[in-house]
Amino acid sequence: MEVLRKANDSAGCRELQQLLQAGTFEEQEEILRQLRGHVAEVAQSPHGNFVLQQAIRVLSSERLYFVIEEMLRWRCPSEIAKHRYACRVLERIIEFFPMQYSFPFIEDVVRHTAELSCHAIGNYSVQHCVEYGGPSCCQEIANVVLNHLHQFAVDPSGCGVLNKVLIHANAYQSTLLAVGLASHPYTFGHMATMQKGFAACQSLFHVCQRHPILEKQVRSLLKENIGPISKTKHGQALLHTLAPDLGAHRFYKSWPSENQQYQQQYQQQQSPQQYYQQNCHQQSNKQKKQQQTVPPHRQQRFRGGRNQRYQR
Repeated sequence: MEVLRKANDSAGCRELQQLLQAGTFEEQEEILRQLRGHVAEVAQSPHGNFVLQQAIRVLSSERLYFVIEEMLRWRCPSEIAKHRYACRVLERIIEFFPMQYSFPFIEDVVRHTAELSCHAIGNYSVQHCVEYGGPSCCQEIANVVLNHLHQFAVDPSGCGVLNKVLIHANAYQSTLLAVGLASHPYTFGHMATMQKGFAACQSLFHVCQRHPILEKQVRSLLKENIGPISKTKHGQALLHTLAPDLGAHRFYKSWPSENQQYQQQYQQQQSPQQYYQQNCHQQSNKQKKQQQTVPPHRQQRFRGGRNQRYQR
């Protein structure tokens, strides 16, 4: 079995994943034996990272301890979290390995929470730490989010971390986050118009439902920012989901655009007969121009009932 060659191939990596899932113990050990010393290389591969992910999912952590050792020797976890493919292996380590093995990875990611949360790739590792790192890890990340609340709320990547913290943090910290978001109209309005801010706004409403005063304040923010929010597709979906009584999405769809207003005014000035004649005249002019642009030697001529092309 040429594991390294197959791991870098789209069809070969699927074969290795199937062997790791349903193969014999000897086949699994052979794959792991050939992976030793090449974990960093396989983790950076667009196909090989799936082999390591499958191994972490289905095999015991004792058989895969060499993966942790080689990943830590290769780079620090905060740098691995920014890698396009190796970050997936890091996320599986945080998700499936016991805390005694994954603690060095979680500790370094939590230490760089402020930097990774606004990174397009690194924010997913922070989200996994919130979800699988335990209560103490979630509490530390929630404190960082509270200190950088407005920066995370207006950032497309930071909104994902904010959403996870609102879901998994304790009641006290989630209430503090809700109060901070409800007290700044610009921050809430900007977050509600973003694609990744949709889930964060939903989680914010679930937190505010426990506090009637906060819920009333957030609904008033929706009314104040109804214009900018209803101009985006995700904002309309948010209004339809959270506040259908406002009816802002239906009201916005009924507004005529500038082109529609111009067409309505133009058709009112002209009679239907004039409008039809002008369109026919324009079409005939276009056909004449197209016929003139075709050179004579490219035109097809008929002789003897057969379509023959002649060049002059």
